[in-house]
Amino acid sequence: DDLIFRGGYFMSVARPSVSQLSDETRIAFINFPIPGPQGTKPILQINSGNPDLKPATTHNFDLSAEYYSGIGIFKLSGFYKRTENLLQSNISNGAANLDAVTLPDHPYFNGPPYFDPAHPENFFITGSTPSNSDDVAELWGIEVQAERRFDFLPGVLSGFGIFANYTYTHSSRVDRYSWAYTDPNNNIFEFSGVPYSSSPKHSGTVALTYNKYDIDATLTYGYQSRALSTFYPRGLSFYAEDAQSLDFRAEYYLRPSFGQFRIFVEGANLLKGTGSPDVAYSLGDDRKFYSSASYLGGRSFKLGVSATF
Repeated sequence: DDLIFRGGYFMSVARPSVSQLSDETRIAFINFPIPGPQGTKPILQINSGNPDLKPATTHNFDLSAEYYSGIGIFKLSGFYKRTENLLQSNISNGAANLDAVTLPDHPYFNGPPYFDPAHPENFFITGSTPSNSDDVAELWGIEVQAERRFDFLPGVLSGFGIFANYTYTHSSRVDRYSWAYTDPNNNIFEFSGVPYSSSPKHSGTVALTYNKYDIDATLTYGYQSRALSTFYPRGLSFYAEDAQSLDFRAEYYLRPSFGQFRIFVEGANLLKGTGSPDVAYSLGDDRKFYSSASYLGGRSFKLGVSATF
């Protein structure tokens, strides 16, 4: 009665957006020099949809074992996801992008001092078209969860409890990249073993709780490891750095005969000061160069009272 096994399978479908399916071409001309592979040049961007896109289909498998002990649960589970026709961008660089495009009848595209079709080498021309991957993408992971109320302890200690969870994930897909200024007929390269974006390998939470004598309190710590943001070859990918948080909340209930009162105190993001980034971003696989960060103001505290009649 205390041991439960669960297994499941379901299929999910991710359909392309309307903008991805549209055969409309979107052209943007950035008319000031931007550093690139051949010095500084203006950029001409040509982006189009793909009416032949197929929905991405994922087969999901889950298996878990749960053990219940008193006021608590211990759970071990695993999952595996296999995706076919993964949607991705097919990026190409060079003058070949102009072959299937009619430029707008606008002064920006009729020659100097703007874009000159007769001399495309003076501009960096890039294009993108969504496509379905020919390779299968995979994601699997293991999850561990434990929750226990220490009701077996004497007196005031019996109000304590703990819950914790940890997840390990591993993902793999094939990504495409186009080297600029190479053979336009053979400049798409594929890189296997690329992890999913925004998919950290390690993440977890641990919390200490107390619930007795009209006190309800929780101290929670959360962690998430470094995760890929945008893939680039040669160790030049962008990442979101690891992040951690510590939060506290405590409530005390007063129950007079004429209503119910609640006093609470709350502390959020206790590990961060005003100069501490909540999420930092970096460039590079092995040697990291920090590029930017998000700041949300650091730790904060709240004190409040509520009444119910």
